[in-house]
Amino acid sequence: MREAPLTQPAPARQASADESFNGPVGLAALSSRARLQPFRVEVRKDRDVIHVVPTGELDLATVGQVEERLREFRDADFRCFVLDLRKLTFIDATGLKLAVQWDAYAKRDGIEFALITGPPAIQRVFEITGLLHQLTFRIR
Repeated sequence: MREAPLTQPAPARQASADESFNGPVGLAALSSRARLQPFRVEVRKDRDVIHVVPTGELDLATVGQVEERLREFRDADFRCFVLDLRKLTFIDATGLKLAVQWDAYAKRDGIEFALITGPPAIQRVFEITGLLHQLTFRIR
């Protein structure tokens, strides 16, 4: 009796990017991730106001860089800080914690701290966590 030849099952077809991420959020996330640049933090001085502008994803891996820049200028006796969220593509709980802590420092130490509103996805995180109305936001 002759045995039937064993055939290898066809490999599972991988869904294309359009199939895997078929919603507007998924496509936006996919296309923005494809263009991601390394995280960076810019600092601009506008008279006595320090603008800290993170670009990319503000998360556990990057929040220390923003904290370092804020502390650097606070230690140099600057008293007005703006954290500009417009260039963020993502924020996690550590980014939110940074904003809450600096808001608390400002109230405790008599300095000014505000956030410039970010893209809709970033603002949504502040909204769903209840922080949107607890922190000071400037619209630019």
